[in-house]
Amino acid sequence: MLTIGIAILVAVLLMMLGLPVAFSFGLATVYIYWVFGLTPHLAISTCFQTISGFTILCIPFFIYAGDLMGKGGISKPLIDFSQFIFGRIRGSMGHTAILANTIFGAITGSAVAGVAAIGSIMLPRLVEEGYDKRYATALVTASSVLGILIPPSVPLLLFASLVPGSSIKELFIAGVLPGITLALLFMITNYFYCSKVQSISARIKTGAGEPRGGSKGRPLYIDAIPALFMPLIMLGGIYSGVFTATEAAGVACIYAIIVSPLCYRGLTLRSWGTVTLGSASASAAILCVLMFVSMFNMPFVTYQAPQKLASFMLGVLENKVAILFVIDIILIILGMFMEPITIMVVIAPLFLPLMSRLNVDMNHYALILTVGTGVGLMTPPVAPTLWVGAKISGLSIADFMQYSLVFIIIQFGFLLVITYVPIISTFLPSLIR
Repeated sequence: MLTIGIAILVAVLLMMLGLPVAFSFGLATVYIYWVFGLTPHLAISTCFQTISGFTILCIPFFIYAGDLMGKGGISKPLIDFSQFIFGRIRGSMGHTAILANTIFGAITGSAVAGVAAIGSIMLPRLVEEGYDKRYATALVTASSVLGILIPPSVPLLLFASLVPGSSIKELFIAGVLPGITLALLFMITNYFYCSKVQSISARIKTGAGEPRGGSKGRPLYIDAIPALFMPLIMLGGIYSGVFTATEAAGVACIYAIIVSPLCYRGLTLRSWGTVTLGSASASAAILCVLMFVSMFNMPFVTYQAPQKLASFMLGVLENKVAILFVIDIILIILGMFMEPITIMVVIAPLFLPLMSRLNVDMNHYALILTVGTGVGLMTPPVAPTLWVGAKISGLSIADFMQYSLVFIIIQFGFLLVITYVPIISTFLPSLIR
């Protein structure tokens, strides 16, 4: 156990020094295999077995489909659609940003992409409507976290590939209710903020339902319909049994390849190649992390480290409430230094025996991890959404951190609710079993 603890510390320190996650775990794996005298042949077979599963194909397909739609020009139509819904209530522009990020997350599954795509359009509009630029930046960065909850979610896909017996179909639908609940909490917060700031317009000045200028004269929100059909096709196909999650990801790619250039005209042949290379690079990075972490985890399994950890925590705390709270705190701390994908790959197998002994539903466990790692997207020093928000707003993180803290507290409170009220995560999956 001491050797494994040293290896974990080495991996964390290397990541803090700036070494890529995959290589950090790779070097820590070399140390473990050298100490225990394990054969490298076993490591190679383990890593290839990890990335050769049919389920793993979901990840590159969903990333590619999301990038095609995200870079294809769907941001403005989604904002227009959201604006059409909230155009006549106080704080409507803030609600528009939250809903647009929610829908964007349902299409791309990416929080950081949501900040860049939605934030770059929404920030000038929010400021024009009277919002403090610092608050507007915090609102956009916080609502982008919804992208990892609303299906398709890459962390949930990873959980399905790492935890035997888990169902992608159930995990996807398990994230819907928590995602909607968190979005509503953000909207309530925005409403109270706007009620205290009189400079914010009670309604959006330019109605989204007004016709577009020119000969077409169609409502602005009509352009969002092709993009909105993409998650409907994916999830509808999965839950109707027409195709599996992996096949749904492939269908999403074909749909995005057709819709992006034809309906939004945001992709040229040159940009298409750039998007393809970017998606391949992102997918390769995730698969590399999966390979090295699977090699890193193998000695854990061999020497029953997860089982020993479960026995230790049950012996020390002897209380399910306390154990789950400790896990939440661990997720918050790790989120300050690691990305959600890395945390999911490391933690999901590690605490699996403990969750089984506590009789925690696997869908519930997956949502605890996802919401917990989502808080990490907002907590420095890593905080990728904050860095992107700072870049597009021209502010420093310190400038809008006081507003971000409000949303971080909301997310932490929501994490506790998800942890101790499992029905939020388990109700919808129970309906399709």
